[in-house]
Amino acid sequence: RNKEQGTRNKEQGTRNKEQGTRNKEQGTRNKEQRTTNNEQQTRNNEQRTTNKVTTNNKKMSTWKTFEDIDVWQLARLFCIEIFKIMQYDGLKNDYALKDQINRSSGSIMDNIAEGYGRDGKKEFINFLSIAKASATESMSQLYRIHDRKYINKDEYEKLINESREIINKLGGLIAYLKKSEFKGIKFK
Repeated sequence: RNKEQGTRNKEQGTRNKEQGTRNKEQGTRNKEQRTTNNEQQTRNNEQRTTNKVTTNNKKMSTWKTFEDIDVWQLARLFCIEIFKIMQYDGLKNDYALKDQINRSSGSIMDNIAEGYGRDGKKEFINFLSIAKASATESMSQLYRIHDRKYINKDEYEKLINESREIINKLGGLIAYLKKSEFKGIKFK
């Protein structure tokens, strides 16, 4: 009996040793995969660095589509938040104000996209300026929505801060483009 138990223990030890070898091999494969992932991340970072434009010693990312523009992404999120408050009981029935803020908030992202699509710096700046005005209009409408008690103070302050951020980023982008020597791809 003891001999049988000893044999079983020995067999178990062999199985444990084999499992340890398999675990070690898996660890090696995981390490190799992490190395490959790190190398890919380094290549991606290098690619991003080469996709930068330098103007006046400042670096700003280039965009392949309007969806890459940070302020367009913010405007889109802002538009989604506006749509949510449009479903509230009071505002839902104030058709004129609801329609007006829906149009002005949507106009922010739409004008950024349209200006980008014009392929010229001056036209892009013009449409960014219109987008900035639409953000300011949306901000004013938020005051009316809050004054009419359609949204609470926290929601109001959150949306006002979001609209201010969009306005500031649009102003910064306009200033950057005005200083840039790039005229647009249709002028190449």
